Amino acid sequence: MTNNLTNGMSRLSEEISALRHNRAALTSDLVLERANLENSVAEMMAGFQRDREEMGERTKAELGESRADLENTVSGLIAGFQRDREEMGEKTKSELDEARVNLENTISEMTAGFQRDREEMGEKTKAEVGEFVSNVKDAVASLRQNVADLRAKFSSDIIGGRTAWSGPATERTPNQRGS
Repeated sequence: MTNNLTNGMSRLSEEISALRHNRAALTSDLVLERANLENSVAEMMAGFQRDREEMGERTKAELGESRADLENTVSGLIAGFQRDREEMGEKTKSELDEARVNLENTISEMTAGFQRDREEMGEKTKAEVGEFVSNVKDAVASLRQNVADLRAKFSSDIIGGRTAWSGPATERTPNQRGS
């Protein structure tokens, strides 16, 4: 049984030694792996930094080109708008001048038409008023003649009535003669 114990202890001692050796190898491998990992991470970080710088430069260049393109586009649009505005201004000015001339012509024609109509109405009214005045004069002359005829007729009737009332002039008394 001692042998067993000795064997067991030897085996245990060898296993502990093997485990220590394995642990040392593992520790050495871990340190090596850590160094390799640190190098890999440092390279990866350096690659990220390079990529970021390259992307930044590329993006900056692309944005510069885009900005230049955008500025050219906007400048072209502004120039086009200005050109269109000037053309529209000239066209509108021309149309307004034409409309003004047409309006002036229309007003001149209307004024001339009104003047002609006024002259025609004046002449017509003058003729109608002249005819009316002539008719009124004729009517007044006719009325005067009628009144004169009636007065003459009434005058002889009045004299006849007075004579009949008073009697002949020889028969009248001096007081009757004056009345």
